[in-house]
Amino acid sequence: MSPMGGLAAREGKVHFVIKHLRRVSALLAVVMASGLLIGPMSAQAQSVLRVQVGGFLGSGGAPADGMRFYGGNLRVHDGTTVRFNLAGFHTATLMPANVDGDLWAAQNTGGIDKPFSVASSDPDDSAYKFNNQAIFPSDPTCGTAANPCGYDGSTVVNSGAFVDDPRFSVTIDGSPGDVIHVICLIHPEMRMRIEVVPGGDPETTQEQINARRMRERARDSDSAAALHNKLSKRQSKHVTRNGRVVWDAFAGYDADGFALLANYPRRLVIRKGQRVRWHSSGLIYEDHSVTFPFDKGRKISRSEGGQPACDPDGDAGPGPDNPPELEGPPFCNDPSQFEFDISARFAEMRGDNRHGLKDFDSSGLFGNINVGKSPYTLRFTKSTSNKGLRYLCVIHGTFMDGRVVVRPRR
Repeated sequence: MSPMGGLAAREGKVHFVIKHLRRVSALLAVVMASGLLIGPMSAQAQSVLRVQVGGFLGSGGAPADGMRFYGGNLRVHDGTTVRFNLAGFHTATLMPANVDGDLWAAQNTGGIDKPFSVASSDPDDSAYKFNNQAIFPSDPTCGTAANPCGYDGSTVVNSGAFVDDPRFSVTIDGSPGDVIHVICLIHPEMRMRIEVVPGGDPETTQEQINARRMRERARDSDSAAALHNKLSKRQSKHVTRNGRVVWDAFAGYDADGFALLANYPRRLVIRKGQRVRWHSSGLIYEDHSVTFPFDKGRKISRSEGGQPACDPDGDAGPGPDNPPELEGPPFCNDPSQFEFDISARFAEMRGDNRHGLKDFDSSGLFGNINVGKSPYTLRFTKSTSNKGLRYLCVIHGTFMDGRVVVRPRR
């Protein structure tokens, strides 16, 4: 999700939110020193199991991102270290032990303003900001292979998403029978389960994890390619009761285990005066927007989807927030005041549902954050050239664009 509009490639996929954040290591160290973030103490590992989190699939030309903790659920012993490889824009976040995973996720993730929502309201600017509790590690002083974070089940342990090193290690300190649910806060439907078993019982082996990962990724890759090809060929419409022609389109499409990061159809040909409705019913994991025109959307994507700011008086004080006092980490003289701001124009719906050649129209963000409008309908009032009108998703930028060609009325 600039961070939301900034672009970075990992395994060939353009991800949002990394633009400014590869420089945050120094910030996190200062924040930890200030006492702003408190996390578990590190522990010594006995054995290590490696789990891949997400990862670009890319089979058959499909722009697909894997949405799994690959390797299945784990059975571990007390003292086992689990090393998560964040292969994309994800978190590995361990819930407190023995909670109902579905209930915890519903109460704490998704939308805005929940304890671990990715985004929060920002009263200072009548807009939004990233939730530091979700995007940064719960303890930035641990998590490496040499110094894994400790997990005793009493609190949340979060890898964070804005990190220099995508490998996050955590050592399990639990009792036989403990059940630990792990979630990606960016895509809350991504989950896995860890069960602590007695020392005499077998734990999951790395060989089993690797074999499952290979099977799951092959299956997801084939399914993504098949769905991508099917959606790319589809151009459908329906007629409403009052005779209006509405063309159906999709801003992204998810299925079990993967997300397709494309607009379908990629090029839609309609008649002047007709409408296009972008559906989000196929979304499970991702957030998207439909934003016209392309050039303006690209500027918003790059500059308004997560800019460093300092908030000296907190949300209760008068706004707006201040520009960064420093050019690099920790950005603010007082790290506890640091935040990444997201403009309302980036996140919320804009326009009047009638689109000419240069109008600014946007659905806003829909999916997990869901502060925009979905399904989103635009009526196209002007004819275009064969190139049509190009649009994009402000989160995924130029990586996720599409075109609408408007022919004159017959």
